[in-house]
Amino acid sequence: MLPAIAIALSLSSGLVGGPILEDILNPVVRDQGTTGLDTEDPLTVEAGSSIGQTFVTGDNVIELYRVMIWQAFWHETWDADERLVLTLWDSPEKNYSRGRDVVPYERRMWESALTMFVLEAPVEPSTEYYLELTVEREPLRPAEVPTEWILAGERPGAAGGDGVVGGIGRTEDGYAAGQAYAGGEPTDRGMWFETHVRRDVDADDLYAEAFGRLNLDYPAFADVSAAVETRDWDRACDALIEHFESRPELFPPPEERVSLDPTFDTTEADLAAAHRVLLEDGNTVDLGPRFSHHSLWPERGGVGLTRSGLRKPLAAGYSHTGHEKYARAWNELLRSFFVNHPSPLRAGAFQPDETIPAALPPGLAGGSMWSGLAIGARMAHGFWYYGVFMDSPSFTRDVRAGFILNLGEMADVLERMEGAGNWETQMATGLMEFGITYPEFARASRWIEQGFGTLVDNALSTVYPDGCLHEPAIGYHMMCMRRYAKVMRVAAEMDLELPPELPDLTERMYEYVMYSTLPDGNLPIWGDGNPPMDCPDLVDDAALFGRDDFLFVGTGGERGTEPTVTDKAFPDGGYYFMRTDWSPDAHYMAVRCGPRGSHGHDDALEVLVASHGELRLYDPGIFNYGTPEARELRRTASHGTVTIDGANTRSAHPLAWMPGEDLVYFAGESDGTEGVEGVVHQRRVIFAKPTVDGPAAWVVFDDILGEAEHELVSRYRFVPGDVEVDADARTVVSADDGGNLLIRTLEDGVGADVVDRIAVHPGGEFGEAPAAEFALTTDLPAAFTTILLPFDEPAPPEIRSQLLQPTSGTGRAAWLEMGDQAILV
Repeated sequence: MLPAIAIALSLSSGLVGGPILEDILNPVVRDQGTTGLDTEDPLTVEAGSSIGQTFVTGDNVIELYRVMIWQAFWHETWDADERLVLTLWDSPEKNYSRGRDVVPYERRMWESALTMFVLEAPVEPSTEYYLELTVEREPLRPAEVPTEWILAGERPGAAGGDGVVGGIGRTEDGYAAGQAYAGGEPTDRGMWFETHVRRDVDADDLYAEAFGRLNLDYPAFADVSAAVETRDWDRACDALIEHFESRPELFPPPEERVSLDPTFDTTEADLAAAHRVLLEDGNTVDLGPRFSHHSLWPERGGVGLTRSGLRKPLAAGYSHTGHEKYARAWNELLRSFFVNHPSPLRAGAFQPDETIPAALPPGLAGGSMWSGLAIGARMAHGFWYYGVFMDSPSFTRDVRAGFILNLGEMADVLERMEGAGNWETQMATGLMEFGITYPEFARASRWIEQGFGTLVDNALSTVYPDGCLHEPAIGYHMMCMRRYAKVMRVAAEMDLELPPELPDLTERMYEYVMYSTLPDGNLPIWGDGNPPMDCPDLVDDAALFGRDDFLFVGTGGERGTEPTVTDKAFPDGGYYFMRTDWSPDAHYMAVRCGPRGSHGHDDALEVLVASHGELRLYDPGIFNYGTPEARELRRTASHGTVTIDGANTRSAHPLAWMPGEDLVYFAGESDGTEGVEGVVHQRRVIFAKPTVDGPAAWVVFDDILGEAEHELVSRYRFVPGDVEVDADARTVVSADDGGNLLIRTLEDGVGADVVDRIAVHPGGEFGEAPAAEFALTTDLPAAFTTILLPFDEPAPPEIRSQLLQPTSGTGRAAWLEMGDQAILV
């Protein structure tokens, strides 16, 4: 017979807002655990030979909510029909079980390999219990169970697993208050573990703390304040919800909240309601019974569930169908998130005076779900998805109140965070804008002040003097640029003091975008960015800076005044732009020559080209973060430059820049190649602008300096389309409508080919795009002399070209004839 157990699971006070809200406000906290995680000498659990650990609960503990262990989910021992089981026993004698949770193979992947077992087991404080980790074999069953299985009451055995799972992290320092076990016998090689518990807390204190984050003197909070004064938490919650739901500016307009569409594809919404994530390849990820935000998968790409996550498809499903199953899933998703991912401050992951890093450690601290960017994004979403479900009876009062209070908790965490670069930019903007949007919170004024000051300091530290962001990615550049412009507006509206350097620096950021704009109005993609990308801010903010040239470029010449300069260098950031004019059919080249930086690629000395306004050579983008494709696209071999032995060249520095009316000259040199000592790449580009006597052309002089034999490849990345190669003439030609490009290398002995390589297409689709590759294996020094000739006829022009070299010295020249025109470079 089991002993009588009397454990109070409810909170102390009877004046409560609701049991779900109580769970949300009384977060799980770390109680017991080990230190010194050892993953080099892991443990193994086998069928019939478990791993165990006794531990003693802390003071006031009433529930063992969750236990965390470390397990290398990629370990080769874990087979598809095996699952890990964690059981909470009364003692090593295992008289009776207090809780149990199972992690099957298909849900084995966890952020940073920290496996979570949710037990929700009632326990007593200051009491010893026993944790046991075992492995079970779960038969793999067909989609339809055969009748003979049902009639016989039997099923086949396991499908091949051996009942062995290794890769379990062990502790280096042990656990002083308990004993580790292996196969039922005491051992000094215990597993690393951490328990997350709920404690017995006075409900009045919890609600007072939660509502204490609000500005109860706020004029519109009279009803909330009165209810808090009398500790009528039911009425306080109702008044809180009623206030925020009466602010229409926080929500999508009614026509966007409900937009019934009988043709709407509910596939993604249906999967989300079933706790599943739809991947781009059509496969799905099972998040388990609790919408596990700790889950990981290869395609997560650094974002996954952390921002919109499943909220977006559930909102779309409810908006277009009105089906309550999506609202029920939304409500349960939020409840599960608030309970399983409490604020790292309230969970006790950080001390009251401790700075919180922008990228949080996994586990109780929150990992990617509570990173600065993740919470900043959710704060910016605010009530947008909430508004879709506002009229649903399935969206409960407790979860609505929890949502509102959680917004303030995110701002509390963001206030304590420190980051750098665009992370700091985004976090500071989020904090400032949250304070402006929600004056109902007690620290709103502080958040505005802190966010504003941090943004100013951030701009002065993360932008080069020439206006380029330290992070060489155009999307991040514009994201930060917009936020600095936002600071300028806020300063004017709220009479805040703004240092004069910030408007000047922000204006130069807009100048960089203006000069980089392609003839078709889009922007060249550098670093971690994907096309298509344009900059409506040139139009929107032209008046802010009094710049009619911004307006001209932003409107494609329809308004404003044409820039007076066609060729522009940004030497600090490492960008060089040359063009014939500002018309939509201009010839254009951009050269990348600068520091790599965060979010940058190994694209030193890459060139991008537009011919007669048509983009022909481009950067192939990034795809999804964290994927093998993204790693490949970052490599030098994916860019329009020279590779040496296939290795990466990370950065470069300029040697010369000479713009002119008829000729533009650029020269730059790489800062070396990884793993290839003593070898550098020099690239010189001369742009001969069109004249009466000569055609427009670029001549690229590449010199690879060093010693010994090396494999050299000069690449030019074409946009998707028809590209033809004449290997004998060492010539590659695009053959699409509109402006085209002919590329010819003049040195003898160079192989020419066109190879399809992965790329993000200019329209945003992922696939392949042609790359012209000119290859040479030779002793160094070596050179490529390459002509890039724009033309706009269906067939390439007949040209004659020649490489000229002096009888002595190291100079060389390119001679090009086309009809009755010729140029010598």
